[in-house]
Amino acid sequence: MSKVTKAPPPISPVSGRGGAFVRRRPAATPPKWEWWARLGNVLPWEAAALFVGIEPGSVNQWQRETFPDDDTFERFEWYCRIIKSKTPATGHSSPCANLSALASWALSEGLGIPDELRRMAVAAPCVAEAAPPTGTPSPDATARPEEVPAAPPASSARAATEYATTARICEAFPHPKTVKPQNWETGRFLSDCPAWLKSARVSAGKRGVSAMWSPAQFALCMVSERHIRKGQAATIVSREFPAWLDEWERITEFLE
Repeated sequence: MSKVTKAPPPISPVSGRGGAFVRRRPAATPPKWEWWARLGNVLPWEAAALFVGIEPGSVNQWQRETFPDDDTFERFEWYCRIIKSKTPATGHSSPCANLSALASWALSEGLGIPDELRRMAVAAPCVAEAAPPTGTPSPDATARPEEVPAAPPASSARAATEYATTARICEAFPHPKTVKPQNWETGRFLSDCPAWLKSARVSAGKRGVSAMWSPAQFALCMVSERHIRKGQAATIVSREFPAWLDEWERITEFLE
């Protein structure tokens, strides 16, 4: 047997799936500004994502690795804290901020924000959706919402008459299978807006004043949660809300 005179060469790692996995950060997805400008009121974390120039739906607010890089995530977290501190909760609703007012505040503070947000800026005395005056009773969950529309956000590109009241929405759309027909018909289910429908609500209601909804976005939410099919939703929008058909087609262009 020959004597080993030197150490063997190092073993090269085998390429393939056996190596260490390094998660690749996703590229930044730009916001759909036209949609967000129409929506007006947003959740604080959605506003923070827009402030750093990222489409909210493309990231998970709790997961750093869904952001393009650590710097973007840290700026996002900073904006989240600031916006939440300026956005009080109202009644049973989650905190809701007016995007135009937030943009105005950011400009007054000299903060760098995307040009699209600069164009949304309006002169506004506060950054949050106005809370009900002290002593105003909370909405009666058992009462059918009145047909008095709440004013839409100042940044809305549509007239107030184009949005739909709670009663009109409940009349046009079938109730989800998990919701009792009576709770749907009376508007009780929507009086305490579930999280999956918040993006469709333009303004919250109060006693004697109905919440206002985007019919196209409401239809999209119903389809996304598999309460109705896409074809059924398209029929409802074209028949009941023809003014929203273009918007429906735009936001569902890539929806299977």
